[in-house]
Amino acid sequence: MDNKTYFFQIKAIFQKNLLCSFRNKEFLAETLIPFICGLSLAAKDIDGTQLITFFAPFFVALAIFSNPRSLLIHLCEEKELKFKETQKIMGLKQNSYLIGWMLYAYFKTLMSFTIFILSWTLFGYIMNERHGRNIFGFDDDTAWYIIFGLYFIYATALIHYSMFLTTFFSKSKTANEITTFLLVVSLILPFFGFVDKFQSTLFFVLISLFPQTCIALSYISTQYGVFRYLNIQLEEYFSHGAMAIQLGVLSAVYLLLYFYFDAIIPNEYGIAKHPLFFLNFTKGKTEKRKVDLENPLIQQEQENIASQTYNDDGSSAFYHEQRNYLNVKPSVKIRSIVKKFGNFTAVDQVSLNLYQKEILCLLGHNGAGKTTTINVLTGLLSLTAGKVYVFDQELESNLEEIRERIGICNQRDVLYDELTVKEQLQFMGRVKGLEGNDLEQEIQQILSTTLLTNEQEKITKTLSGGNKRKLSLAQAIIGGSNVLFLDEPTSGMDAQTRRGIWEILEKVKAENRTLVLTTHHLDEAEELADRIAIMAAGKLLACGRSEYIKQNFGEGYSISITIVDKSIDKEEIVKFTQDNLQQAVLDPQSSQLSILFKIKFNQKKYLLNYFQALEREFQNKLSVNFRINSLEDAFINIGMDEEKFLERAKRMVEGRTSVNEDRDSVIGTDQFAELKSKVPVPDCLNREPVYSFKEQTLAIYLRKYYTTIRTFSNYLAILIPLALIVTGIVVIGEMDLGEENKDTKVFRMIFFSIFAIIALCFNSSLFIMQPVLERETNLKYALVAMGCRPLPYWFGTFLFDFTIYFGMIFIIIMISLTYEFLSEKIGKVIFIFFSFGISFIMFSFLIGTMLYQKASKAMKTFPFLNYFIFFALPLNVWLIVALIFMNGNDSDELSSGQSIVIKFVDLLCALISPFYSFFQAITKSNDIEGGNVPYISKEYWVYCLIMVFQAFAFFFLNIYIEQMKYFKEMPTNNQRCNNYIPAPIKDPEVLKEIQQLSTGIKNTPIKVLHLQKQYNPSHFLAVKDITFGVGQNEILGLLGPNGAGKSTTFNILTSLIGKSSGNVKIKDVEIDRTKSDVFRDTGICPQFDCLWENLTPREHLYLFGRMKGLYGNDLDQSVAYFLSTMQLEEYIYRKSGLLSGGNKRKLCVSNALIGGPSIQFFDEPSTGVDPIARRFLWKTLRQGVKLRQSSVVLTTHTMDEAESLCDRIAIMINGEIFCLGNPKELRDRYGEGYNISIRNPSSREQILKIIQEQYSEAKESQETHEEYQSIHIPTHQFQFFNVFQLLTELEQKNYIKDFTINQSTLESVFLQFSQLQQQQQVS
Repeated sequence: MDNKTYFFQIKAIFQKNLLCSFRNKEFLAETLIPFICGLSLAAKDIDGTQLITFFAPFFVALAIFSNPRSLLIHLCEEKELKFKETQKIMGLKQNSYLIGWMLYAYFKTLMSFTIFILSWTLFGYIMNERHGRNIFGFDDDTAWYIIFGLYFIYATALIHYSMFLTTFFSKSKTANEITTFLLVVSLILPFFGFVDKFQSTLFFVLISLFPQTCIALSYISTQYGVFRYLNIQLEEYFSHGAMAIQLGVLSAVYLLLYFYFDAIIPNEYGIAKHPLFFLNFTKGKTEKRKVDLENPLIQQEQENIASQTYNDDGSSAFYHEQRNYLNVKPSVKIRSIVKKFGNFTAVDQVSLNLYQKEILCLLGHNGAGKTTTINVLTGLLSLTAGKVYVFDQELESNLEEIRERIGICNQRDVLYDELTVKEQLQFMGRVKGLEGNDLEQEIQQILSTTLLTNEQEKITKTLSGGNKRKLSLAQAIIGGSNVLFLDEPTSGMDAQTRRGIWEILEKVKAENRTLVLTTHHLDEAEELADRIAIMAAGKLLACGRSEYIKQNFGEGYSISITIVDKSIDKEEIVKFTQDNLQQAVLDPQSSQLSILFKIKFNQKKYLLNYFQALEREFQNKLSVNFRINSLEDAFINIGMDEEKFLERAKRMVEGRTSVNEDRDSVIGTDQFAELKSKVPVPDCLNREPVYSFKEQTLAIYLRKYYTTIRTFSNYLAILIPLALIVTGIVVIGEMDLGEENKDTKVFRMIFFSIFAIIALCFNSSLFIMQPVLERETNLKYALVAMGCRPLPYWFGTFLFDFTIYFGMIFIIIMISLTYEFLSEKIGKVIFIFFSFGISFIMFSFLIGTMLYQKASKAMKTFPFLNYFIFFALPLNVWLIVALIFMNGNDSDELSSGQSIVIKFVDLLCALISPFYSFFQAITKSNDIEGGNVPYISKEYWVYCLIMVFQAFAFFFLNIYIEQMKYFKEMPTNNQRCNNYIPAPIKDPEVLKEIQQLSTGIKNTPIKVLHLQKQYNPSHFLAVKDITFGVGQNEILGLLGPNGAGKSTTFNILTSLIGKSSGNVKIKDVEIDRTKSDVFRDTGICPQFDCLWENLTPREHLYLFGRMKGLYGNDLDQSVAYFLSTMQLEEYIYRKSGLLSGGNKRKLCVSNALIGGPSIQFFDEPSTGVDPIARRFLWKTLRQGVKLRQSSVVLTTHTMDEAESLCDRIAIMINGEIFCLGNPKELRDRYGEGYNISIRNPSSREQILKIIQEQYSEAKESQETHEEYQSIHIPTHQFQFFNVFQLLTELEQKNYIKDFTINQSTLESVFLQFSQLQQQQQVS
């Protein structure tokens, strides 16, 4: 890499950081905090405001601290969210990354430094110069430039100190808590200098290892008054010269330590260097490697591997489809790679070639070694053995060069929310070494390829999920990436959008790129992959085309029979099939309308007679489909018993069996039999849920208890303020201040208040994080939608928080009794802390509701808000008002009007800020006169009563504001939006539904009438006059492409957002989130996992069971039942964050079903779930619906899921329901006949001609794979038995290899309607 690329990368990091900082408004805090600190320092010497003097060292240390702290948290977030990892995979150099972040930190800190110095100087001149005082508040022996010079060195040391701390953390929350603790410690340490036994040069040098402590001491050394005693000690033990040297050395040492620990402490990926790597302890290994490479035999072997071409794919797979790659040079060569973690072998002797213009789909179940293999190929993990060559370069020896040619699209979008689409690509382009016209041309080409040209100026966080995936793909291919790793590139997309991504991937493949794809959508693998590689137990089990995999691992064929004439009983079909096709196995995944049978490959010869008898017996009363089992079936088959296939593979290698031997006997078992719980169905699940304030409060209390005791950072949030306050009490009590009198007691009490305020301000995340996090992750929404009411939610949360606070205060009070300065006023101290506690907890709830949408932002900024905005700012406002009147008054006494104004400001500040009231109560408990400045009262209990009043006011204001936020979009009337006139409805079932629901002929538990939703101020009409109902024991599937309005409809049904007009009723009660009783009988499973990571499955079920009013034996039996039914008994003590994706979704379904709700909502219940877990989930959900004859609304992007689960399906297009009916009805009404898929036809023209002789309107359709021929026959010409007979004859004559016969799929119907949405959007 040349120097120009390094410059581009550094520029990219710097510009990206500045843009993100500006758009997320971080710069506001970085401007406001130094301004407030400068103002406070300037005002400390004004008459009546001398109390600020005690806090002055803190203002000096904290003025610029927000920038380095923000740097620390952002660097940890970059590791936690995999930004750094992803960018390094794509070619970003460590040095470029580091220098870019350092320059950004220097720039931002310099900005805060300048604001601080200017505000301090300006306000100091205004407030102090006319009174003859030093404008900076220094003593006469101190030159201002010495302190400012020290402060400049301090700024650099603080940045390097923050970078050093990042090497120990990979979680931003833990980093925040621990660094906040270190900050508070560093601010308190200077006061230990008041204790005689600590006064020594060594002591001051040691505590000054914290840059904040060092700069606080340097400021104290300039002070007189209360700090004069410590000033004298510093003159003797720790001069300004020593401080400058200390800060300079710290700056250099912390930077060196950052580089050192970053090298020896491994992150989630990578191998740590030896702790003494700088002494060349790896020399022996390097020399051995060099000797090996100089060995002629090894050198010849390396040359052969690097230069040879292959006539196969070099695969080590046990089941390997031979393919001709004659004279085709591979782009990636994997040779016998092994990766071990201790004694565990994650990847075992895997070999494979990858080629340009090819997509390889790498599949494998959990623990198969798939992820480890990809991590090895991208250089995240080093190999234990074996070699990887990328374009003839050995991977580990040329990692940096190779990474310039690699692109990656992670399963989770690794995108900066604050950047636009174009800025995101500019950033990654510069990482790849592009700039100027070259960069602009490539961006425009990639935007065109990924269909993002019209989105390029949009902020990333405003993009739809589909467009975010496209941007992730665009980011992967920019800069000439030749090898792309795509992890679930279409996760969570609708069928239309997925197909759009498929087309993009085909274009990208054609550009001489190699693509490695992982996916849970096996139809995607069938459609896209040129080859499929399946791993099992670390080995490469199989490699070949999808047909090869299906033939070797599939179960055979599937027969789907749909009853057209409803007079025919389902059991009649089952009995007929079992009598006439005895080897057929009934598939438990059969829906109410369709019957599925599976047969082995060797049973196909009996099918002709069976279909002939079936047609003769039932004539035209059935609809039949016949297909070879899918790749998903084969994959599930492998996953259910990997060991059996591996053992069979070993026998094959040893020559004891052949590839095809026993193929039919390997499978045939029914892996998805009817679920039978060991625990009987509890009687309570047949009863309607009830509301219980006591049970809901207990559930909320326990959920906070569990999340607190299992989170390390919460222990810090509890122990840090406790330890600091206790330490403060001990230190203050041990100070030798001479003869004890009123002044010394006042002095001690003020220092005690300093310790308390600092400790409580900077460790307040315990009270605010949980509610904000639950709102951010929609856990609060899920709770409310399942019956949780506001009063028990907030009261239960408060009870636990106050329990923790009370425990802390109890310990503080016990220790206080041993020191006279507190024990003699212990009653006052208890009352003050009690009043402050209830006020501060409620205040935290209110601020969280008002200001924060993200917990990470609350974690970063709330401590500073507490200290600077809710303590320092009110104190300064009150002081400035007092200063204006007192300095402008010629007499010594204030007029009554002036006193009233000052008292009013004092009262206002006390009402707004618990910290201000706490500080005033502490000072008044010592009978401090406060000069001539008037207060609302000189009695401490007045401020305590204000804090008690605050607690109640904050509590009810919080509930009110929360309600207003939820209902701010609710209309004041129920008029049609924009005088909207609905388009004529063509679908007969939609018309019938409207008529029956509007006239009352049909009354359903879930009823939606003429629903509309308009978003202001754009006046965009997302939902346009839709009507539907969901009956008992019915699942309605709500389908639609992105932007169709189905998510909006689902969110209205579950009360996440309000409607604009129409009616939405559950059991004849209009949905209104203020009427919590309507959700008492509902269960919801959102698309996201509505789970607390630190709660176990058992605790989740107890929580949601109590939400439904269950208690005692009823609750115990219900929890046991769902744990057994959902097969979660093995995981009852495992934290939900450690569960597999499938088990998480099963737990979410259980949460929705416990309590026996008769109304249920499921949003993408199987998103991100592997095929085995998905099939199991379908079955368990069906069983749950039968429990109480429930009415269910389900959204899904998977057509198989819709066909398997849904009794009826509504397809939405542009906010309207275009069609309604069961899957068979929709296929019949909007399908286009039957499709025949023929494998390996001997002559396409001849086959088409033979079929057209009997079916004149048959036409050949476009087929993706060259070995297939697809022929379409219209419905009016189609007869299943005749077509099957014809194709069987062609197969017997070896004209074709195999075939399937399918009616037009539900997906084809969906895609047909999706095109209407695209057309309307274009027009």
